[in-house]
Amino acid sequence: MKRFFLFLVVALIITAGSLAMFGERFLTKAMMAQVQANIRGSVLNELPDGLHLLLCGAGAPLPDPTRAGPCIMVLAGSDLFVVDIGSGAARNFGPMGVPTGRVDGLFLTHFHSDHIDGIGELMTTRWAGGAKKSPLNIYGPPGVGEVVAGFNQAYA
Repeated sequence: MKRFFLFLVVALIITAGSLAMFGERFLTKAMMAQVQANIRGSVLNELPDGLHLLLCGAGAPLPDPTRAGPCIMVLAGSDLFVVDIGSGAARNFGPMGVPTGRVDGLFLTHFHSDHIDGIGELMTTRWAGGAKKSPLNIYGPPGVGEVVAGFNQAYA
Protein backbone atom coordinates (compact mmCIF):
# COMPACT_ATOMS: atom_id res chain seq x y z
CA MET A 1 0.00 0.00 0.00
CA LYS A 2 2.82 2.41 0.88
CA ARG A 3 4.55 1.57 -2.37
CA PHE A 4 1.38 2.32 -4.40
CA PHE A 5 0.89 5.60 -2.52
CA LEU A 6 4.52 6.61 -3.22
CA PHE A 7 4.06 5.73 -6.90
CA LEU A 8 0.88 7.81 -7.04
CA VAL A 9 2.57 10.84 -5.46
CA VAL A 10 5.53 10.64 -7.87
CA ALA A 11 3.16 10.31 -10.85
CA LEU A 12 1.19 13.35 -9.71
CA ILE A 13 4.37 15.41 -9.29
CA ILE A 14 5.57 14.45 -12.78
CA THR A 15 2.16 15.22 -14.27
CA ALA A 16 1.95 18.58 -12.50
CA GLY A 17 5.44 19.50 -13.69
CA SER A 18 4.61 18.54 -17.27
CA LEU A 19 1.42 20.58 -17.19
CA ALA A 20 3.29 23.57 -15.80
CA MET A 21 5.88 23.34 -18.57
CA PHE A 22 3.68 22.42 -21.53
CA GLY A 23 0.13 23.11 -20.39
CA GLU A 24 -0.05 26.77 -21.32
CA ARG A 25 1.43 26.18 -24.76
CA PHE A 26 -0.91 23.23 -25.37
CA LEU A 27 -3.99 25.12 -24.16
CA THR A 28 -3.13 28.17 -26.27
CA LYS A 29 -2.66 26.00 -29.35
CA ALA A 30 -5.92 24.12 -28.72
CA MET A 31 -7.85 27.37 -28.18
CA MET A 32 -6.48 28.94 -31.36
CA ALA A 33 -7.40 25.83 -33.36
CA GLN A 34 -10.95 26.03 -32.01
CA VAL A 35 -11.15 29.75 -32.77
CA GLN A 36 -10.05 29.13 -36.36
CA ALA A 37 -12.57 26.29 -36.73
CA ASN A 38 -15.31 28.52 -35.37
CA ILE A 39 -14.48 31.33 -37.78
CA ARG A 40 -14.25 29.00 -40.80
CA GLY A 41 -17.46 27.20 -39.87
CA SER A 42 -19.55 30.33 -39.42
CA VAL A 43 -22.98 30.49 -41.01
CA LEU A 44 -22.20 34.18 -41.59
CA ASN A 45 -19.74 33.20 -44.33
CA GLU A 46 -22.54 31.44 -46.24
CA LEU A 47 -24.94 34.41 -46.37
CA PRO A 48 -24.99 36.66 -49.43
CA ASP A 49 -23.79 40.23 -48.98
CA GLY A 50 -26.51 42.45 -47.59
CA LEU A 51 -28.50 43.06 -44.43
CA HIS A 52 -29.49 40.06 -42.32
CA LEU A 53 -31.26 39.73 -38.97
CA LEU A 54 -30.83 36.70 -36.72
CA LEU A 55 -32.98 36.14 -33.66
CA CYS A 56 -30.80 34.89 -30.80
CA GLY A 57 -33.27 35.37 -27.95
CA ALA A 58 -36.92 36.23 -27.42
CA GLY A 59 -37.46 35.67 -23.72
CA ALA A 60 -39.18 37.85 -21.16
CA PRO A 61 -38.18 39.08 -17.68
CA LEU A 62 -39.63 35.94 -16.08
CA PRO A 63 -37.15 33.04 -16.18
CA ASP A 64 -37.84 30.36 -18.76
CA PRO A 65 -35.30 27.53 -19.16
CA THR A 66 -36.28 27.06 -22.81
CA ARG A 67 -35.76 30.66 -23.91
CA ALA A 68 -32.93 33.18 -23.88
CA GLY A 69 -33.47 36.84 -23.12
CA PRO A 70 -34.09 39.42 -25.87
CA CYS A 71 -31.39 39.55 -28.53
CA ILE A 72 -31.18 40.30 -32.25
CA MET A 73 -28.05 40.05 -34.39
CA VAL A 74 -27.70 42.41 -37.32
CA LEU A 75 -25.26 41.45 -40.07
CA ALA A 76 -24.59 44.43 -42.32
CA GLY A 77 -22.11 43.36 -44.96
CA SER A 78 -19.24 41.97 -42.91
CA ASP A 79 -20.11 43.92 -39.73
CA LEU A 80 -21.96 42.08 -36.97
CA PHE A 81 -23.88 43.97 -34.31
CA VAL A 82 -26.08 42.78 -31.48
CA VAL A 83 -29.18 44.64 -30.31
CA ASP A 84 -29.91 43.92 -26.63
CA ILE A 85 -28.40 40.92 -24.89
CA GLY A 86 -30.62 39.05 -22.47
CA SER A 87 -29.53 36.20 -20.25
CA GLY A 88 -28.42 33.12 -22.20
CA ALA A 89 -28.54 34.80 -25.60
CA ALA A 90 -24.76 34.71 -26.09
CA ARG A 91 -24.86 30.92 -25.56
CA ASN A 92 -27.13 30.66 -28.60
CA PHE A 93 -24.48 32.10 -30.93
CA GLY A 94 -22.46 28.86 -31.15
CA PRO A 95 -25.38 26.56 -32.01
CA MET A 96 -26.49 29.17 -34.56
CA GLY A 97 -23.06 28.97 -36.23
CA VAL A 98 -22.09 32.51 -35.24
CA PRO A 99 -18.72 32.95 -33.49
CA THR A 100 -19.12 35.40 -30.62
CA GLY A 101 -15.69 36.77 -31.52
CA ARG A 102 -17.19 38.27 -34.68
CA VAL A 103 -19.38 40.77 -32.77
CA ASP A 104 -18.34 44.35 -33.60
CA GLY A 105 -20.68 46.19 -31.25
CA LEU A 106 -23.68 46.03 -28.95
CA PHE A 107 -26.65 48.39 -29.06
CA LEU A 108 -28.88 48.63 -26.00
CA THR A 109 -32.42 49.89 -26.54
CA HIS A 110 -33.03 50.46 -22.81
CA PHE A 111 -31.76 49.26 -19.45
CA HIS A 112 -34.41 46.79 -18.29
CA SER A 113 -32.61 43.87 -16.68
CA ASP A 114 -33.77 41.34 -19.26
CA HIS A 115 -32.17 43.42 -22.04
CA ILE A 116 -28.76 43.88 -20.38
CA ASP A 117 -28.15 40.91 -18.06
CA GLY A 118 -26.16 39.08 -20.75
CA ILE A 119 -23.57 41.85 -21.22
CA GLY A 120 -20.97 40.14 -19.05
CA GLU A 121 -21.42 36.82 -20.81
CA LEU A 122 -21.15 38.45 -24.24
CA MET A 123 -18.00 40.38 -23.29
CA THR A 124 -16.41 37.24 -21.82
CA THR A 125 -17.26 34.87 -24.68
CA ARG A 126 -16.25 37.49 -27.26
CA TRP A 127 -12.88 37.86 -25.56
CA ALA A 128 -12.48 34.08 -25.24
CA GLY A 129 -13.35 33.73 -28.94
CA GLY A 130 -10.06 35.45 -29.65
CA ALA A 131 -11.05 37.19 -32.86
CA LYS A 132 -11.21 40.71 -31.44
CA LYS A 133 -8.36 42.47 -29.67
CA SER A 134 -10.29 45.60 -28.68
CA PRO A 135 -13.01 45.93 -26.04
CA LEU A 136 -16.63 45.53 -27.12
CA ASN A 137 -18.15 48.84 -28.24
CA ILE A 138 -21.48 49.33 -26.46
CA TYR A 139 -23.96 52.01 -27.53
CA GLY A 140 -27.19 53.05 -25.90
CA PRO A 141 -29.30 55.76 -24.32
CA PRO A 142 -27.94 58.24 -21.77
CA GLY A 143 -26.40 56.36 -18.85
CA VAL A 144 -24.88 53.58 -20.97
CA GLY A 145 -21.41 54.54 -19.71
CA GLU A 146 -22.39 53.89 -16.10
CA VAL A 147 -24.02 50.55 -16.98
CA VAL A 148 -20.93 49.39 -18.90
CA ALA A 149 -18.62 50.61 -16.12
CA GLY A 150 -20.61 48.53 -13.65
CA PHE A 151 -20.22 45.38 -15.75
CA ASN A 152 -16.52 46.09 -16.26
CA GLN A 153 -16.07 46.50 -12.52
CA ALA A 154 -17.98 43.30 -11.80
CA TYR A 155 -15.91 41.30 -14.33
CA ALA A 156 -12.53 42.89 -13.52
